[in-house]
Amino acid sequence: MQQRHSDKRLMSAWAAPVVLVILLVGAVRANPVKELARLHATVEKESGSWFEGWSSRVHLRGVRWPMHRPPSGKQPFAMMIKASSRPGQNMGAWKTAPVPDNHRGKFATFLMTAAMSSSGDGRRFDVLVNEHRRFTYFTMKGPNWTISGEGGGQLTFTTVAPDRFGDYYGYLSLRAPRQWLTPGQPLSIKIQAEPHGPQTKDWTFVFECPDSLAYFHTQEKKAVYHNLGRYHAGWVSTQVAGPTEKVAGKKVALRSGNVVIGEAVLKKAAGGIAVAQIPTREEMRGRLWDTVTVVLDGKEVDTVRGLAAGALPRLRNFLNEPIRPKRYLLPPGEFPRVNWMFSNRVRDCVGDFTLQVTYYDRQLNPVAKAEKPGRYGAVIEGQTPFGYPVVRYVTMFCYDQKWSRKIEADPHPFPSQRRFWRTRTHEEKQRNPLDRPVPADTLTAVVNYLERHDYVFFPAIVNAPAVKASYWAAQHETAGKKMPAYLASPWNRDRQWHVRLKRRHFGLENNYPALDRPIWRKQAVAPVLKTGDPASVGYKKEHIAAIRAAADAWGTANEAPLAVLVARKGVIVFHQAYGAVDGTPMTVDTPTWMASITKLLTGCLLMEFVDQGLIGLDDPVKKFIPEFDQAVKKDLTIRHLMTHLNDVGREHADWGGDWNSALENVIGHKLPQIKVAEVHHYNGLGYALAGKIMERVSGRALPMLFQECLLRPLGAEHTIIEGTSWDCTSTCLDMARIGQMLLNRGSYGEYEFFSKKSFAKMLPIKLSGIAPGVTAEWGIGLH
Repeated sequence: MQQRHSDKRLMSAWAAPVVLVILLVGAVRANPVKELARLHATVEKESGSWFEGWSSRVHLRGVRWPMHRPPSGKQPFAMMIKASSRPGQNMGAWKTAPVPDNHRGKFATFLMTAAMSSSGDGRRFDVLVNEHRRFTYFTMKGPNWTISGEGGGQLTFTTVAPDRFGDYYGYLSLRAPRQWLTPGQPLSIKIQAEPHGPQTKDWTFVFECPDSLAYFHTQEKKAVYHNLGRYHAGWVSTQVAGPTEKVAGKKVALRSGNVVIGEAVLKKAAGGIAVAQIPTREEMRGRLWDTVTVVLDGKEVDTVRGLAAGALPRLRNFLNEPIRPKRYLLPPGEFPRVNWMFSNRVRDCVGDFTLQVTYYDRQLNPVAKAEKPGRYGAVIEGQTPFGYPVVRYVTMFCYDQKWSRKIEADPHPFPSQRRFWRTRTHEEKQRNPLDRPVPADTLTAVVNYLERHDYVFFPAIVNAPAVKASYWAAQHETAGKKMPAYLASPWNRDRQWHVRLKRRHFGLENNYPALDRPIWRKQAVAPVLKTGDPASVGYKKEHIAAIRAAADAWGTANEAPLAVLVARKGVIVFHQAYGAVDGTPMTVDTPTWMASITKLLTGCLLMEFVDQGLIGLDDPVKKFIPEFDQAVKKDLTIRHLMTHLNDVGREHADWGGDWNSALENVIGHKLPQIKVAEVHHYNGLGYALAGKIMERVSGRALPMLFQECLLRPLGAEHTIIEGTSWDCTSTCLDMARIGQMLLNRGSYGEYEFFSKKSFAKMLPIKLSGIAPGVTAEWGIGLH
């Protein structure tokens, strides 16, 4: 996880008696300032009644896991307690430090380093103290919470820092009344989670840290916390909080050099703390750029990193900012005004710049008005004050009276089971982007996933105008026509139209030869999978029985449906399905989520371009994407994208991933911050960027390329691929066809997808040859 402590020397050296917790505020997010200040105040006021919350393990399912503390050597074990039905996973038990013999306080509070999930279903966790259930909490309660128990007992969680997934890391404190205590003895604590599916995302970590309280006293009690977030309309405000007894009534100021850029008086607030809000006028913001000194009653007590430390977060905020027309659904006539959703936010992140809009009709002709019903789109361009060209795209739909009635009669055009979201299975939630905030310009991707998997539709998604414009444009184009599902899909059609629009707008239509892979031969050139006698390839009856028994055992142990296929030398010797999906029996033709096997399929597709010479693995990205033609330390190449040496991002769906038509422009904007071939970070954005290059070269959207150049020639009828890294659904037999094609070194039946020479280029290599210090071995979709 990302550490919030940026300067350990400062953290350990500051020994002033005043506790201050400082945050530069700008975004609506978990604000730990007041909660941490209250924890500090409580520990200081009741210092004789606080003890270490971990001394020895009783039951521990230990994993090495990062915590909010900066790493110092090997990570400690973390006890993972999950709301799982698997034995041993849903319970953890340990002992605290012993209560001193001479402790006479009404309470004893035990401090533990812990973490809580924020993206599960909100499952129940029971806390037992000396085998008596004392508290019950639920995950997804938020970053800070307190639960009261009998006799004045309390269980409190305080977040110090969230990780990049939004899960909460900090401290769990348990206040035990005297009647729970035995002098000289530790408490026995057990957390028991509600049983749930084996892949649950509801969990609690308790770290094996016998020094949580000591670390808190020496390293964090007098620490300065700051969070440089998004700044709206030039507004910046600094919140300051500390213990009432130490700081109430005192003046606190921020000073840059000899200039005071803001000050306020700390006033008493609930929970034993005093709080101040220091506004900084817009004309003073320039002085916040570098290090700022915190001054309390005329005495310097600490420093806070200035806004320069938030340059990258502000850039990221700008790149997440969507562009919207005033209307997506419109009658014939003038086009609506197009602008950023929050212009002030853009101005504050990167500065003022002008946008120019070019409108196109369905035939990709520039137009000034929407003269007849159908699909329209806009290319929005500008240049930031830093000189980077910004390009974004939107789809709009013009309707006449007939289509107006149709839209009004069917305001919710997307099929859905409309189930309450908490009833979804883990597998559904894992594949559902709605569990995370989704930028408006990627709603087409969301709806695609929801439609394909029949997920619930929230009203905000169903009524999203951007989604409806793409949907109704496709309905208008396909009305009364019969065509394959992948061609009729509104989202595939929208993506294909944007690919053509970009090539037309930037004059790329005649830059590349047509992709002519796979090559069709008049007769078979390689083996294909077929059903046959297992004995013909060395399998005896007892072998098949053993395979069946293993599959049966797997299905029983995991309580999950599965399908199994075994083939040897082109002969299928075993092919069977087990279990049920939502009450429907699993079959060998039931599509299953393939997750990152999608990357392998993207690698196969890319090798067709490589084989024809349209793309070279060591070609620089700037050869295909002009936005990447910048002065950088090292050029980013196609191989870097495919072997995770690209450093373009840590996630698979940042900025909308595959479904953001402007993804290449977005990533190009952060190119100066990218450390090419210096780090190896597994991610999906590199593959998404490679997909954009394949689209630019071929003029075909990825869903069409996959179907026409890979899946249909293989006979993979039950496979859908609409992205490059994680969203394929398929069956055992279709995946086996891919496997057989690779065993054949690039051919299958009458089709040659790529040559044996190109297949060899696909295989893993030691990355140290192109990235010194990286020990991994990786290939093009393979490792």
